[in-house]
Amino acid sequence: MSPGLYHNLEEATYRREPGLSVSEAKNLLKSPKHFLWNREHKRQNDAMKFGSMAHAIILQEKAGEYVVQPDLRLKENKGWKEANSTKQWAKQEDLDAAKAMQQSLKEHEDLGDLIGAGDAEVSAFATYLDLPIKGRFDRLIEVEDGWLILDLKCVSDASPEAFAKAVWNFGWHIQARWYPLLAELSGLTNVRFMWAACEREGPYYCNAFMPSASMMAKGAEQMDGLIETYKRYEAMGWPKRHGGIQEIDLPHWIK
Repeated sequence: MSPGLYHNLEEATYRREPGLSVSEAKNLLKSPKHFLWNREHKRQNDAMKFGSMAHAIILQEKAGEYVVQPDLRLKENKGWKEANSTKQWAKQEDLDAAKAMQQSLKEHEDLGDLIGAGDAEVSAFATYLDLPIKGRFDRLIEVEDGWLILDLKCVSDASPEAFAKAVWNFGWHIQARWYPLLAELSGLTNVRFMWAACEREGPYYCNAFMPSASMMAKGAEQMDGLIETYKRYEAMGWPKRHGGIQEIDLPHWIK
């Protein structure tokens, strides 16, 4: 795939294309073993499945592509599987939650106009530090003074304190630098990044967050480190064993 932005690229095609993604790179924060395991074992737990459905419904208005599976033991539901073979199956409570989240985001005074603006699922490919990298933006929006990448997060707590903790725990601050960099390398200027955080349960509270300068700096630092680590292992070989005895202390916030 040539470097640049692709607005109508199928997700399956994007995933097949070469290039290191931020979701892959973040596994190196744990260990090379975690990276290799996740690269070789593509898995999707219930939270990831819900997130995929919520993204499709909220960002792409694809609620019609999901159906609730009835009791297939009943005679009146004979042939249901065949009739709905092209649909995605979902639990009623999950489908209801995704639709409620969508409504809550639309009612947010800052996110309401953004959640449906621009283009959804924009794929980006570039070369950085002599390595092909890639990413897929939830929404890419042209704004008055440049561009905005909007990233949807389905969370249990959308308060600033809880979300900041989740940003660090899940490495989302690395994504906050990875995606704008991809956009800039693709020719866009003045690219900003924003999270739309929405709770998965009632009252489906949501918040808009933008990373601070210090958060972006930390994300850039760790991004470069992960890329250099990946390049080193690719060149020298991935470790086949792991070990070592380490001294640990109580978390810093206890002291």
